[in-house]
Amino acid sequence: MPAPLAQFALRLPFLPRKRLLAIDPGGNCVKLLLVEEVLNRPQIVRHELIEIQSAGLLSEEEVLRHAQDVIQDLGQYPIALAIPHYRALSQTMDLPNAEPQEIRRLIEAETVKLSGLGESNIVYDYVALQPYGRHSNPFWVTLCREAEIQSQVQRCGLAGLDLCEVTTTANGLTTSYLAQEPDADQIVLVDFGATGTVLVILYRGQAIYASHFALGGDALTDTIVSTQG
Repeated sequence: MPAPLAQFALRLPFLPRKRLLAIDPGGNCVKLLLVEEVLNRPQIVRHELIEIQSAGLLSEEEVLRHAQDVIQDLGQYPIALAIPHYRALSQTMDLPNAEPQEIRRLIEAETVKLSGLGESNIVYDYVALQPYGRHSNPFWVTLCREAEIQSQVQRCGLAGLDLCEVTTTANGLTTSYLAQEPDADQIVLVDFGATGTVLVILYRGQAIYASHFALGGDALTDTIVSTQG
């Protein structure tokens, strides 16, 4: 006689659950998202928002202490940090067909030219794209000053913690959207924040352009206040 379904379910081994803490340090607030992967799908476990202005956190030291308290309360999990996109640069590079080692050397040389800094002062990452338009061998390259990343790490109290990933808000926006809409073709993504707006253009399911504009909700609110008295 077959076992009842409830008894069978109790004998199933528990599937390992992976958790990740994502942190987005914005200008007016620090956003924290605890995410859990179940059956290869992400689920939001907890969301925390440190509103710097409304909470009266005026100094970097106060922001640091508050962020450390929240992170400790959420638990010790691997951390993904999304730095503000205006502190980085992402663009498409079309390179000649070459071996992976040569591609890496070409990208390293190009990042030095773009940043105007030495190789030891910048951090970069890249991924191959599918050919499109006039680009036969395109790569999506993101680079940032090393000091900018260290600044955000210190600001959020992440020194000494398990920092497993560093990305930008534009790349994070792209990845999260494509996870939900993998067949997206020609799409414009907009992250309208308080002090700035991030814009990403997707073509054939891949990012080909990203930019940041220093105009957000605060500026629009000020305009409404001034026009309405």
